[in-house]
Amino acid sequence: MHRILVILLSSFISFTLFSQTSGDFTAEDSYSVKSVYYFSPSYPETTGWIRMLNDDGSDVSNQNNRTTAWSNNGNQKKPVAYVSGTTPIIGADIAFECNSGTDYSTWYMRGQNSIGLSLPPQQIEIFGNSLRYKKMPTVQKFPDNRVLGFEDFQITWQIANDPNVAESQWKTVGESTNNLYVTYQTPFLLTNSSCFQYDDRYHHTLLHIGCTGAIGQNNVSGIISAVWAQFTNADVKNVKGELLYYYKNYVCNNLCTALLLKNKDGQCGAWATFLLDILKTLGIAFGNDNYTIVETISDNYSFLVKDWEFIDNGKIPNTTNANGYKYVLIPQQRHINGVPFLDNFYGNGQYNFLYSDDAIDNTSTIAGQNNGNPSSIFENHQFVKIGDNTFLDPSYGVTHSENTFEIDVLAGHAFFGADLLDEPSFGVDINGDGDIIDLNVQSWVIYISDDLVNYNLIWKGQNY
Repeated sequence: MHRILVILLSSFISFTLFSQTSGDFTAEDSYSVKSVYYFSPSYPETTGWIRMLNDDGSDVSNQNNRTTAWSNNGNQKKPVAYVSGTTPIIGADIAFECNSGTDYSTWYMRGQNSIGLSLPPQQIEIFGNSLRYKKMPTVQKFPDNRVLGFEDFQITWQIANDPNVAESQWKTVGESTNNLYVTYQTPFLLTNSSCFQYDDRYHHTLLHIGCTGAIGQNNVSGIISAVWAQFTNADVKNVKGELLYYYKNYVCNNLCTALLLKNKDGQCGAWATFLLDILKTLGIAFGNDNYTIVETISDNYSFLVKDWEFIDNGKIPNTTNANGYKYVLIPQQRHINGVPFLDNFYGNGQYNFLYSDDAIDNTSTIAGQNNGNPSSIFENHQFVKIGDNTFLDPSYGVTHSENTFEIDVLAGHAFFGADLLDEPSFGVDINGDGDIIDLNVQSWVIYISDDLVNYNLIWKGQNY
């Protein structure tokens, strides 16, 4: 990843300059970068400017067309984002203590960096105890249709008593750094179905993963491949370096991008929208049916994600729901007035069973994002469709086709619902009354088959 590195020598950057009077260096002045301001390239309009949100949903800036990206001598930094092909506008205040009697209002300031987005010399304005560089466009614009992302975009601020002096005569008075992102094209509005409070503001991590992951890319296929590569090691992190999980909590209810980023845990639907939202933030358009759902025939049926170990003990009861299945599991549950509830089934990052002699959910299941043993019993699953028959599965960081998903991923299919069970058949107290003699107990039960030859899931596409 391309980075511009800076070493902070103290809690703020302070530089000293000997002012020249009558040809002699006579006194010492001190400087520090107080604030750096980034403005919309169309200021005061907002075209080309991307308004950002922190991952908790709060605004990065309370202004819709500018951000103070460096303040309090660098103790507070904020990210900024632009659309490619635009020219950023930047200003700065340099705090100074003048002991030399120099009249800095006749001097000039400029901003330099290593990627050509320098700020031209302009005459300094004295603003209180600050040397002000009034907002001005950079010398060059961002390249057209090219993604850029900098974790530390550095500007070196310099002053001189004449804008035409030799390079060696420009004196550095400080440096500023902040996150800076440039998207491929104008971002698409983010759908409310992903629980965003605003459809025209973009979470920091969306831009960070998209722009730093696809830095330098200038075409759609290259961008999609580069962004997808950020998911394939199943170790996705947010902009702060914190892990984002797939079903860390087995009762995870985070169904969308905003909740995934806020709570750092998400279901498959949240991970699918997360990938799509990164690409939409970069300005990537999709065709129809880009959000794909694979599901069972009804709510009482589930599929099991590898790996499971099955042990046929022949305890399948003679009920209509059990017909055609080979194995049985009885989830932990509690009964209130004869009605079973499953709240004891999910806990401590695992499934909890009253009876599990017939099957074992191995901890070596297919690893999800930052979770080696995620939830593995589902009624449905969500992907991102690319092309005609390629499905990106960001929950696991793997790629499927419609023909290979069941073979590569599934260990079996199941009936997961209520049935009447006899406690003596399993030797467990299903209803929690202290004995194991009750018959026809209303119970949650999982009947499993590992025969996938004639098993079919329903594939549905929708636009996101």
